[in-house]
Amino acid sequence: MNDQRKTKAQLIQEISGLRQRLDLAKGDGDREHKQCNEARDYAMEKYQLVFDDMLESCQVIGFDWDYLYLNRAAAIQNGVPNKDILGKLMTHMWPGIEDTEGFALLRRCMEERVPISSDIQFVLEDGSSRWFEVNAQPAPEGILVRSIDITERRRLKQELQKSQKLESIGLLTGGLAHEFNNALATIQLQTSVATLMDDVPNPVLETLKGIERSVEDAKSITQKMLAFSKGGAQVRATTDIGALIRESVQSALSGTNTTPTFDVDAGLHTSEVDPNQISQVVNNLAINAHHAMPEGGEIKIAANNISVTSRNQVGTLKPGEYVMVSLEDQGHGIEPADLAKIFDPYFTTKERASGLGLFFCSCIIDKHDGWMTAESQDGKGSVFTFYLPKSHGTLPESTKSVGPNIIRTGNILIMDDEPVLRVTLALLLNKMGYTTTASADGEEAIQAYSEAYKAGTPFDVVILDLILPKGIGGAETFKRLKKTT
Repeated sequence: MNDQRKTKAQLIQEISGLRQRLDLAKGDGDREHKQCNEARDYAMEKYQLVFDDMLESCQVIGFDWDYLYLNRAAAIQNGVPNKDILGKLMTHMWPGIEDTEGFALLRRCMEERVPISSDIQFVLEDGSSRWFEVNAQPAPEGILVRSIDITERRRLKQELQKSQKLESIGLLTGGLAHEFNNALATIQLQTSVATLMDDVPNPVLETLKGIERSVEDAKSITQKMLAFSKGGAQVRATTDIGALIRESVQSALSGTNTTPTFDVDAGLHTSEVDPNQISQVVNNLAINAHHAMPEGGEIKIAANNISVTSRNQVGTLKPGEYVMVSLEDQGHGIEPADLAKIFDPYFTTKERASGLGLFFCSCIIDKHDGWMTAESQDGKGSVFTFYLPKSHGTLPESTKSVGPNIIRTGNILIMDDEPVLRVTLALLLNKMGYTTTASADGEEAIQAYSEAYKAGTPFDVVILDLILPKGIGGAETFKRLKKTT
């Protein structure tokens, strides 16, 4: 029996051998497991570096809507450190998100296991909104969500579309405004001729002066229309922007209970602008600021130099040097829903307002290769800012007044394509004592000017219509006339 059975010592020896073999096997398994973990950790570190260098936000969200992984861009986008998000439920981090369109798309990806791609608007905690291009696809752990902020891209696209629409409208507006302006000028000149006639009864004279005032009001509207239109001519000059905004603001606020304060850089750049149009912009912004503070207050006007670069972009401005002008009021502010529409034509929140003021302001700045923006918080005031390119020219020398005496003699050349306007202006100047020669276009004016110069009776004054539907306009005609002498 002892031969058939193993001794106790033999059994112990066999068990010990088995244990040793098991320990060896276990050791090999531990080493393999450790190597696997090390490889996994290395891969995770490697991929973490890759994902953190991505501009896109990358997030892995589990089936329970918990955050499993986020890269650096996701932390910036969320505005919360990743350590404060990992492991948390999306619905707990962002209360109410489950009721949004964006969450509905993510749920579809999660439940139906299909990829989705869409532009989604998210409302942030401060009430502002941002647009994101979101791409989500199924992942073993749940879904992988990639997103990038496209708010600025959408805004620039909308600005481009708006600009293209306004350009089309501007072509039509410019033509109508030019024709209407000519009609007004004719009425104004004929009225002026009538007032200079002998023995005009006082009641008639007062009526004629009333017509002249009405025409002036109507002309201000056509000037705005021409400023908006593509064909609206500008008379640009190198301008001291600091002096211009001071004069314009003080004129606009004269006699009001609103006080302006100025913070203008001593070395403020000059800019090549149409002073009348930029003054119109500043005047409009100052009046709007005053209206926003019916009980009075302070308007802060600042002007300084700014460099626009690829890293410091401003709207659609090209890189370069600019003058930045801002007007800040302490009024009731603008509601977020209205802020996006304030530069649209005919949009207004005021009674008895046309809704064209800010629209024309933005058009004028745009035609000067500038940019205009508005910032506001409801109940906390508004800031309107515009940018103008730096000028490389020099300021013109100031001219001295020649005094009140007017010498009404001289030879005047008139160029205008409207026959009635041309004849009436000549009649008015003749009645005032001047000699006149009228021409219908630039070619005629250049020929008349050259002939008079050769005959020894040059013109003392030239009056040119800047915009003509055909032929050479006033600006080009003036350049050619200077070459004649």
